[in-house]
Amino acid sequence: MDDRFVEVRGKCVRVRTAGTGDPVLFVHGSEGSLEDFEPLRSHLGADRMTIAYDRPGHGQSSIPRHQGWQPTEQVLDLLHLVDQLGIEQGTVVAHSWGAAVAICAALAEPRRFSQLVLIAPWVYPEPPFNKLVHLPTIPLIGPVSTALFPLFKKSLIRQSLSEAYKPIGVDTDYFEQAVKTWQTQPGQTEFFCHENGSALAELELISRAVTRLSTPTTVIYGSDDALVNPDSQARRLTQSVKACEELEIESGGHMIHQSHAKEIAGVVNSEPSPSDSRVDPAPIETVHSQISHATFEWRSTEAGVLAGVESRGVFIAAGGPLSSQPVADAKSLDFPVCFFGVDEPFAERLGHKRKLGVEPQWNPQTWSINDPANRSLRRQANRALNSGVKISEANLEAKTQAFEVFD
Repeated sequence: MDDRFVEVRGKCVRVRTAGTGDPVLFVHGSEGSLEDFEPLRSHLGADRMTIAYDRPGHGQSSIPRHQGWQPTEQVLDLLHLVDQLGIEQGTVVAHSWGAAVAICAALAEPRRFSQLVLIAPWVYPEPPFNKLVHLPTIPLIGPVSTALFPLFKKSLIRQSLSEAYKPIGVDTDYFEQAVKTWQTQPGQTEFFCHENGSALAELELISRAVTRLSTPTTVIYGSDDALVNPDSQARRLTQSVKACEELEIESGGHMIHQSHAKEIAGVVNSEPSPSDSRVDPAPIETVHSQISHATFEWRSTEAGVLAGVESRGVFIAAGGPLSSQPVADAKSLDFPVCFFGVDEPFAERLGHKRKLGVEPQWNPQTWSINDPANRSLRRQANRALNSGVKISEANLEAKTQAFEVFD
């Protein structure tokens, strides 16, 4: 067993690997760590290569700076991590909130993951069990509640784990480990609260995309889960994913990956059922575009499916591919594409083989729009002003080349 730290997108991520053979990647839930999967890892045996990691913001991994609690941000960390570890294909086992990250990963790179095993998944937006998680995100109240948290940490963790382990008692060793490792770094409390609050809006978008999931999936849940409602989460998910199998564990709670580790290990080691051929391949486009635009056209390619709209013979996509090889996927497209919102390194590596769109940018603070004919534009300008938008102006050359084809 090897514990180490790996740099992933500027963050220091703690990783534990063990065994050899077909890879299994563990993704823990909200407020957890790689230790959550130790019982399951031990039952898988040495003939499977297991990879567990502390998601950024949890355990000993560093805390993201800019809204890293969003699932579509966390999936980028996951994809970059497996790239660095040289994992070409494997199984993903995700628990609770981690299921949303796993689904995003499979949508982004369906060829990378042979199967998903989602344990007590929390995919659909529902208020968290503990309403106190919102306190640190409230102005003025937040800093005070964060400062007081250490005084109540042990009792709050005990309350949370009591619900998670129902109908059985809390594992004593796990409780002591949680007290030592949870909420130990500055900023972790706020991160945890945002993950359980602010990220719910993105869960709404992800839940709409699960019908496009093509990776063979098994959903495992406990009938007596007191933390995540099986009816509104796991059972609903099994009805939405076409290539999906279901396993209900009688009298099981939220922590079934520990209490029923041997049974779940048998599922992980089994051959996944073939994917339903009727399921459309997942998109290579950005995860935000995949999950948020129901009106987008879905165009099948050898590299996957591209989401966007067609205008004057050009397919317009919002952002570059989220693949581990985005440039290769983009180059494989055999029709004109205009990528909006791509970064400069992507544009350079693409070799100017594609149309690149540049959205004109202005500073709304300098606008003076009084023409009644521009009522819509005036409203947009006022919204920008009221929101304190600060945007730098694009240079003239960039504007004029917005729809030129580079040779």
